[in-house]
Amino acid sequence: MEFKQLSATLSLVRSALELHSAFMLRQLDLFDFLKKSAPHSKKKKTTTTIERSDDERMVIHRRPYQRSVNLLVKPCGELKVTAGRGVKENEILRFVEKHRRWIDKQRKFFSQWHEKFPEKTYAEGEEFVFLGERVRLDFEEAKNKKIRVKKEQGRLVLSATRESLQSQELKRKAVRQFYEEQARLFLTQRIEGLAQSLDLHYTALRFRSMKSRWGSCSSQGEICLNLRLIVFKQTIIDYVIIHELCHLVHQNHSSRFWALVKTHYPDYEGAKEELGQNQYEADFLALKTELYGR
Repeated sequence: MEFKQLSATLSLVRSALELHSAFMLRQLDLFDFLKKSAPHSKKKKTTTTIERSDDERMVIHRRPYQRSVNLLVKPCGELKVTAGRGVKENEILRFVEKHRRWIDKQRKFFSQWHEKFPEKTYAEGEEFVFLGERVRLDFEEAKNKKIRVKKEQGRLVLSATRESLQSQELKRKAVRQFYEEQARLFLTQRIEGLAQSLDLHYTALRFRSMKSRWGSCSSQGEICLNLRLIVFKQTIIDYVIIHELCHLVHQNHSSRFWALVKTHYPDYEGAKEELGQNQYEADFLALKTELYGR
């Protein structure tokens, strides 16, 4: 089950601006930029990073056999350019400037998610979400060098030495570890119970912190669940689990598959929408956040 990832791509390959939903991939396709195809090369792709004076970060990826120039605006605001080796850098920069209005429009679109989901600083009193509940991060000074995190009465209590409490990175790692440990316990419990009640049995269960999927089910019946699901309330988690369990019967997204999902989870469309609208609530659990690129 894939994320409805927010991104915007300016491509020279397709032919329409897709605006099916604010949460779907937004693509703008243009005319052929290069009149002549770039010469083939057996060399590997290369990457160039350009820091602009206006604080714009642009990363250029050159691929040997690519015959087009594509622009991708990431949720963090970074501009990713892919082009063939034969395209000169000044040509790429002119292409970027030609479509500056489109780029700025995408960045403005993504800025709303920065406002809704501000970057975590791991300061005392900061708000987090755990199983759909908003909890406050509180600190307790301790002599033990090992950092501990526990949840109690609407709080995430982080116990550490005074020195450790000054380190944002140590606090971030401790909170992330706590969430992942709790996710393994809770998700295991939920999928075991649902598999039993629905009589849909998987062969193996794995967990990962995935960038683009909430879950997956292999043709061998192995299910993998995203550890970041732990931020969502149980009803949303149940939808993802049921979605993957139904793939044990239908390894596709056919009408029969969705009919089976609806049998076990009648309001699956509402759950899908809520999951998409709040997907970046779990962004702080990523090794590198999508919204802030760090």
